[in-house]
Amino acid sequence: MQASDSVGPVAPATHKDVPMQRPKIATILSVIAVLAQGAAHASDAMPEYFTPNFRDADLGVIARGVGPSTGKNIVVDPRVCAQITMTWESPISHAEFYEAFLSVVRALGFVVVEEGSVIRIMPDERSSPDKPRCRQFP
Repeated sequence: MQASDSVGPVAPATHKDVPMQRPKIATILSVIAVLAQGAAHASDAMPEYFTPNFRDADLGVIARGVGPSTGKNIVVDPRVCAQITMTWESPISHAEFYEAFLSVVRALGFVVVEEGSVIRIMPDERSSPDKPRCRQFP
């Protein structure tokens, strides 16, 4: 048996094998880190106001950042898919951003179910089947 006989065929790389190299991911992750750090040390590190700037960001990524800053646990149903652009020119409070985020989620046709400190974002079962699976705002 030769060394080359022990190696099977090599599968081609798929998009799952290639890391995302979009600069916006780094920005989003740093905002999430600041928001999460602020939740842990609300009086020390989190500014009362901030200027959100999300361009074509995944709804789930924004939800993971919004949750800790508001003390809410936001659970996004795996069937929910949306790319969102939300930008401000002047600072807003975390509560204002949370309300704006929920408004965008509802405008995209998703349902927001609040159960205490848990917020669930799910597809609206009554919505038209013609709606695209992954939505975009605006």
